[in-house]
Amino acid sequence: MLLDLFNLDFDSILKEVLNHQKDESNKKHLKSKYQRKINFVYPSSLGLCLRKQYFDSAKMNENSVDDNSLVIFYYGNVIHDDVVHPILKYYFEKIYADQVIEVRPEEKLKVPVKVDGIELIFRGKIDNVLVVDPEEPERLEIPIEVKSIGNKFYALNEPDMPHQVQLMCYLGANRAPYGFLLYVHKATLESKVYKMDFNPKMYAELLQRAKLLYERQRDGVIPYAEAIVEAEKGDYWFKKGNYCTNCVYSSFCFKNKEEIKSGGDDND
Repeated sequence: MLLDLFNLDFDSILKEVLNHQKDESNKKHLKSKYQRKINFVYPSSLGLCLRKQYFDSAKMNENSVDDNSLVIFYYGNVIHDDVVHPILKYYFEKIYADQVIEVRPEEKLKVPVKVDGIELIFRGKIDNVLVVDPEEPERLEIPIEVKSIGNKFYALNEPDMPHQVQLMCYLGANRAPYGFLLYVHKATLESKVYKMDFNPKMYAELLQRAKLLYERQRDGVIPYAEAIVEAEKGDYWFKKGNYCTNCVYSSFCFKNKEEIKSGGDDND
């Protein structure tokens, strides 16, 4: 294809580059023969609808990420990698170097946990971890999860539940006493910070939720359409989140709200 050098459409260029990078990443992923195990627990998605997690894990719609979403993810990564981390690192490791605090980016998480005799494994990456006295065996590690958002920032008065779930999993898995959710406006770099203390009751409930998802995957049972059903019941978070609006599975779920056992009929 001959390039049109008389015109420059950066929006189109950006989307084509991101799609090409996504395709290249998918090719590498396929070559690696990586298989996602059903006992893997991903904190970043555990707070979302159980059915969506089930379908995503089964790769029911591998091309569900549209161009606009790719751009959103890209700018989110820019905020994380080129703004928040360098600023935190400069602040803690240079201005206050005498405090001996190390800022670790994208700390990999792979922590096994047992729930009622079932071994689950927390998998993911923590955006930033503040490590106080890193050479000490009893060092304090404080996770910071970064969320870049647009004008929704101005209406934000509490962290979204999926984000709270994500951070609570990190706190529980790493036995950290507290952590932070940092929201950054993409255009202005204004920020809002929410501190979360470890909550044993909430963490125990999340482990049971992870176990339930594992059991549904193991038994081939499609969970009920949680986001729809719970919102209809008046659940605060599912009503507020309005997660079904842009979900690729919503048309199926509105016609099939109940749990679907292996081999069961559906209406689609």
